[in-house]
Amino acid sequence: MCRRHSLNVYIVETPWGRGIHADRNVDILRNDKTHDTKFVLATHNEKVTGVTSYIGAIRKALDAAKHSAILFVDGVSSIAPIDFRFDQWGVNVAVTGSQKGLMLPSGLAIVGFSAKAMAATKSAGLPRNFFDVRDMRNESVKKHILTRLRSGC
Repeated sequence: MCRRHSLNVYIVETPWGRGIHADRNVDILRNDKTHDTKFVLATHNEKVTGVTSYIGAIRKALDAAKHSAILFVDGVSSIAPIDFRFDQWGVNVAVTGSQKGLMLPSGLAIVGFSAKAMAATKSAGLPRNFFDVRDMRNESVKKHILTRLRSGC
C-alpha cells in the first residue's frame, strides 16, 4: 500500500521465522540523519511464521537514535492474546481487527492514535479514499456533544 502511494519504502529483509534485532533498528534509524523516515511500521505478531516483535525495543531504538518517526504497529493478530502496551511502549498508531485476537464477528477495525499521530494528520498529504481518521474523530466528537446536549449536560 505504501508503494501504491509512491512512498519511499525501506524494507529490512530477515530470514524466514526471524524478526529484526533491536540493534539493527537503532543502526537504521541513526543512519537517517535527516529524519526522512516519517513512520516505522512494525508487525507485532506474524501468525504464519510465529514471529513476535518486541515493540518496546523498537520504541527504545527510536529513542536511542533520537528519531522523530511515528511508530505504527500492525496488531491485527496479536492485540488481546499477546501482551500489548500502547502507552508504555510509546506506540503512536495501532490497528487490530475484531475477528482475530478479540474473537468477535469480523468487520470491525479498531485503530488507536496517540496525540502525536493525530497532530501529524493535519499535515499529511496522502490521498484518503477509504478511511480518514480525522473524519472518524470529528464524527465521534459530534456524537459525544449531541449525547451530552440531549442528556442535559
